[in-house]
Parts: sequence; structure tokens; C-alpha cells
Amino acid sequence: MLLIASPPHGEAQHWRGQMPELVGQGTLSVFFMDIYLLKLYSQDGTFSLNRDFVLEFTYKRPVSKDVIIEASLDEMKKAGGADEAQLASWRDKLDSALIDMEADETASVIFLEEGIITFVSPNNPAVSFQDPSFRNSFALIWLGDKTSHPSLRKKLLGK
Repeated sequence: MLLIASPPHGEAQHWRGQMPELVGQGTLSVFFMDIYLLKLYSQDGTFSLNRDFVLEFTYKRPVSKDVIIEASLDEMKKAGGADEAQLASWRDKLDSALIDMEADETASVIFLEEGIITFVSPNNPAVSFQDPSFRNSFALIWLGDKTSHPSLRKKLLGK
């Protein structure tokens, strides 16, 4: 798929002006450890997979890039619909877009309805891909019916 030219890091934060409404938020905890606070934003405070939205992650503890990639791919595989070749392609995309995260660092993922997904992280240029299936599969990790974290999904959706 096409790699979209990335805006400088500061410019990628412009999403706050475009999608200022918080839909919901919650904390991902694994084995009683808080991993990150996750917030879902949209233009009007409602969520639809077919519209623009942003997920913002504020890490509570250090998490390596490799752990983030493996967990993401595991969740994308559980949701179904992706074959091994597609998962390998998505691994390459995640590898180019993600970095190790430290406690108290914030990263954002911008989902545009045109099928573009942009990863914004500290001290790293924003990285975008135009790949609707990757965009949707990545979003469904937290927002899909088959998520491994249904209580977090409810909180994100403001329920």
C-alpha cells in the first residue's frame, strides 16, 4: 500500500482542532498493571468507524515497540479477516510507525474516513498509510465487537 508523506511532528497534532470532542476514555490494565490511558476523540463526540476519529494513548509505564507490535497483531488476528500475508504487511507498517514508549508519554493514532491512518508519537515524525483494511483492523482492536477488552470499549464509546 501507499506510504503517505508525513507532516512534521508538531503539525500532526493539528487533529485537536479538527476533532476536539472527547467520546470516552478508559485505562487498559493487564494483570492488574495499568498500561495506558486511552481516549477516543471525534468531531462531534460520537463514534463511527466510517468517520474521522483519533485514539490518544498516554502510557503509564514503559512499553517496547516490539511488545506493542506483537500485541496489536495478536488482536488484529483474533478479530479475523486477515491472512498471514496481510499480517506480515501490517507488521512492516507497525514497525515503521511505532517507537518504544516511556511512562507519561503520549502517542496518537488518527483515523480518516478516506482509509488513511496516521501514527503520531513523541520525537518521531508522523507516519501515514492509505490502507482502509489496516485502518479498520487496527481500530477494531479497541472499538470492535470482538475486542479482548469489552469494558474498555464501553468506556471509550461513552457507555
